[in-house]
Amino acid sequence: MEYPIKKLLTVTLIFILVISSLAILDTAQNPVISPVNNSDNKNSTSQTIMAYVPTGLKSYVGNQLNSTGIPYSYYGNLLNVNDSTQKGTISYVFSELNRTLGITYFTFNNSNDFIPYIQNPSYQARPYLPSNIYNAYDINYTHNEGYYGNNTTIVIVDAYGDPTLNYDVSVFDNKTGLPPINLTVTTPEGAITSTNSQWASETAIDVEWAHAIAPGAKIDLVLSPGSGSRLLDSVAYAVTHKLGNIISISWGEAESDLSPHTLTSLNNIYEQAAANNITVVAASGDQGANDGTSHLAVNFPASDPYVLGVGGTTLNQISSGQYTQTAWGDIVNGKEEGSGGGFSSYFTTPYYQVAPNYTESYRGVPDVALDANPNTGVLVVVDGATSVLGGTSISTPMWAGIIAIMDQYYGKSLGLVNPLFYKLSETKYYKNAFTPITSGSNAGYSAGPGWNPVTGLGTPKVSNLINDTGKIMNGYGTVAVFNNTSYATDISASINVPGNNVEQFNGSTYYYLGFYENQTNYIKFGISTNSTGYYYKYSIYDNGTETRGILPGAPSAYIGIKISGAEIYFTVNNSTVKELNVPVSFSGDYHAVAGAQQDNAKINFVNISKATYSNIDITNATGRINYTGIYTSGYSNMGTDYSNITFSYNSSAKSLTAYMGKEVNKQIYGTAGAVHILYSITFGKNSTLKFSLSNGNSATYAVNGSTKFNPVSLSGGYYNISATESSGVTFYREIHVPTIRVVSVTISSSPSYYSPQYTLLVDHYFGYTSSSKTIDVYELSGNNNATINSTGYFTANASASTIGFLTLKPEKVLVDVFVSNGNATVTLNGVKTNSIGGYHFLYVTPDTTYINATDTGYTSQNQSMNLTPGQNIHISLVLSPKNSSFKAVQGTVENVQYGYGLSNVNITSDGKTIGYTNSSGQFVLFLNGTTNATFHEYLYVNNTTSISPGSSPVVYMSPASVSVLVINFKITYSLPLGFYYAFVSWDKYPSTNFAEYVVAYSNNSLMLNPHTEVISSRGTDFGFIPGLTPGKTYYVIVDAYTPSGSFVSSNEVAVHYTIISYLITLLIFAGILAYIVFIILFFIRRKKRKKMNEEEYDYFQY
Repeated sequence: MEYPIKKLLTVTLIFILVISSLAILDTAQNPVISPVNNSDNKNSTSQTIMAYVPTGLKSYVGNQLNSTGIPYSYYGNLLNVNDSTQKGTISYVFSELNRTLGITYFTFNNSNDFIPYIQNPSYQARPYLPSNIYNAYDINYTHNEGYYGNNTTIVIVDAYGDPTLNYDVSVFDNKTGLPPINLTVTTPEGAITSTNSQWASETAIDVEWAHAIAPGAKIDLVLSPGSGSRLLDSVAYAVTHKLGNIISISWGEAESDLSPHTLTSLNNIYEQAAANNITVVAASGDQGANDGTSHLAVNFPASDPYVLGVGGTTLNQISSGQYTQTAWGDIVNGKEEGSGGGFSSYFTTPYYQVAPNYTESYRGVPDVALDANPNTGVLVVVDGATSVLGGTSISTPMWAGIIAIMDQYYGKSLGLVNPLFYKLSETKYYKNAFTPITSGSNAGYSAGPGWNPVTGLGTPKVSNLINDTGKIMNGYGTVAVFNNTSYATDISASINVPGNNVEQFNGSTYYYLGFYENQTNYIKFGISTNSTGYYYKYSIYDNGTETRGILPGAPSAYIGIKISGAEIYFTVNNSTVKELNVPVSFSGDYHAVAGAQQDNAKINFVNISKATYSNIDITNATGRINYTGIYTSGYSNMGTDYSNITFSYNSSAKSLTAYMGKEVNKQIYGTAGAVHILYSITFGKNSTLKFSLSNGNSATYAVNGSTKFNPVSLSGGYYNISATESSGVTFYREIHVPTIRVVSVTISSSPSYYSPQYTLLVDHYFGYTSSSKTIDVYELSGNNNATINSTGYFTANASASTIGFLTLKPEKVLVDVFVSNGNATVTLNGVKTNSIGGYHFLYVTPDTTYINATDTGYTSQNQSMNLTPGQNIHISLVLSPKNSSFKAVQGTVENVQYGYGLSNVNITSDGKTIGYTNSSGQFVLFLNGTTNATFHEYLYVNNTTSISPGSSPVVYMSPASVSVLVINFKITYSLPLGFYYAFVSWDKYPSTNFAEYVVAYSNNSLMLNPHTEVISSRGTDFGFIPGLTPGKTYYVIVDAYTPSGSFVSSNEVAVHYTIISYLITLLIFAGILAYIVFIILFFIRRKKRKKMNEEEYDYFQY
């Protein structure tokens, strides 16, 4: 009996440990996070006089300073003068420049450094990864569609930089699955000679998270050797030299600490950025509504009207892929911490800042927001260590990445986006594009519906924001419809547009004549004007198919449109400038019009140049048409009344004037036109026409005097149509039906073994999708045109009386061949490839391609492959040695800290290259004996290792720029216990630089919405996880945090119930039950024995 009792006692002990473990997990203390040292955050000079000098005056001002012997320097348009000498002369010269030229100057005290906005968490939690941010803000869809910020440049302006940035970004990319970064560093004021730990963190955050959101964007890091006036120099340099589409600024200073002259001068820099079509995003600060002062204050440059101010939220994950947000605001160690926001005391409300719930007369900050709370912070790699950080320094580069994606989508730099976003907030699309933050505060203001001074308009739903932005930028306009002109075929007028003072970011204003049914069916031609000049613009839109073009123009011209059959002529001063052969399906239901439209407008209701339309002439084949009235109608994606362009009519001069105004949808002259016959047409060899009357009455229709069913099928030609109402009233109209014929078009393409899927558009109207070598299509009589497109091919165009033949020519594709051997030569079709390490690549025209790889002493490999247009190819080759005594060695090269494979590592022996690693860090060598191999990678310390044939070595490389503590930290054992708990053990963290363990577990392998338990004792190497559901799989990671906030993660293990775990659970409960039974029986027996003893005692007494 003794042995079973010991087993039961053991089971009981396990059960007690399960229950008592809750105390271990629940009573842990939060770690103390060490503040970042900023003692080295100083400039070398005491004071600098600075001034913004317009480009046209730079030379003159320079000459004035030279004449007085005052040394100066320009960074962009920002003038710098050190005032350590000649103070009196300098003061006089600048006073004169201000008096005579209006140049405002200011003195910047360089002890007043700008502050980077990064924050450590007050407690440890697993950081958000890029994948979490993609889910929270709807970025996945844009990435899946191929929008990564390609062909854009994000400029990041920071001080000092991160000395280990290349390694940090490499680790960040490998841990998060991002592609390699395209990073350049610019130092306008020379080499960086000092470092600063706080700015190193700032730099790493900015670069890593701009890259995370827009992996395809180029990052240009502009570094300053100081964090005072030199940062301003770097911004001015980036603006003037137009280094990128977007400038990201994650630092600033309380606006109230800067003088009015300083704010005026710096405002000129950001206005110049807007004029250069550069988007500037800036952090609103991390110190709440007071911005580190003793009063309400906002942060500069976020408060500048030409800057997109970015605030912060608290992002909480409530389930897999589901998040909630509140405004970020906390009191940490007695100090305000949260999203900076409020109202400027210097800048009045800009013209664009009109939004729900905005009523102030001064500029409100921020404009938008994103996750910034450090307690819901993100992964950052600094000095080779993984950390969790937050602050508006996180949300700002994220927003820079979002703007880069938008720029790629629209194929241009959007520039100042503030007006665009505020314009969006006034439409039905606001809550579709943004998530307004309605709860939380920043210790001065509270979040609420619409715009608020904590989170601005809210956080983006990125894919919706992009789509809805397009709807806004499609423009708005007003069309003046001439009544009684549905039979017109010609319209002409003199259009005069005096003065071109529209700012570049206001888009273009388009003054046109046309034939118009609605906003999806029209012909327009006129004068388009913007800050770059005047242009003649034509556009035809017919049921989703658009044809448009732009020609050099002038501010005044006699503009005309003539329709003859299917031919459309656009004329300037009675000369044809463009002729198109296009069938018009709405030709039976249009009117002659004049119109004005704002294109790509990002500003609420632009003050357009006033234009006049005179000498208006509307005709058809029978002569001039006298319009009986003019009705104006507004149009946009927001509805018919969303326009800020109105028309007035001068009846004596018979001229129209277009100007800024809200009076639309009204009769501005005369009365409605007479009843007329309308028709719609569906084109074909015999086209189908359906007739109606403009008054809506029923009628009997006749074609050339013969009564016809409605609709009717007609071949090409001219027809007289009559419509007779039941009252006997008859209306007449002559129409033209284009002659359409069917022709066979041959499509030629290469390579011969591949038949591409293509889209073919004939005469800007007839569309086809096919992969056939021949296709029957409709075309018009006269001159025809065709455009064919296919993925992987150049667009082909043809113009002829008959389109009979089109050729698709393939674009070149990239063939990338990795050869593990060290000295290989690779040719494609006999042409030697380019090479970087083991990668050999060449762009070739898709066809049957012959690949030849050779290396001295190895057997060559030859293979052929049929390349597909539009598809790049990557293949890997291993060349075998001719000498059979050489044996293969297959190994891996890994980062010693994080265990990921290192790509393209150069492997040498005796100074000669013998191999390379592939993209996964794997290599293959052929050796005939034990060899000392040295592994080289520019970010790492060379590692020389002895390798034997037939072995499978794992070679670890340490970063060259980072001192690393190699920690073998992993979960050693995990097992479900009972129906509620799991037991997990891990290696004890070996370093004394320790704060706590955080045990994170989730039912998702991506660790979405993890539960966490905290253990504060370094000596504890196990714990019990509560809350498990039998039948589910859970994933567990243990993080060991240091006091500075950096952490080391264990491997991830899956904990799931198996037959064995169920049996163990049953045994435990059976053991517990048996133990309980045993105890009960024990006490029963003890009681019986006691009673028997008492009875025996009584017996003997008796």
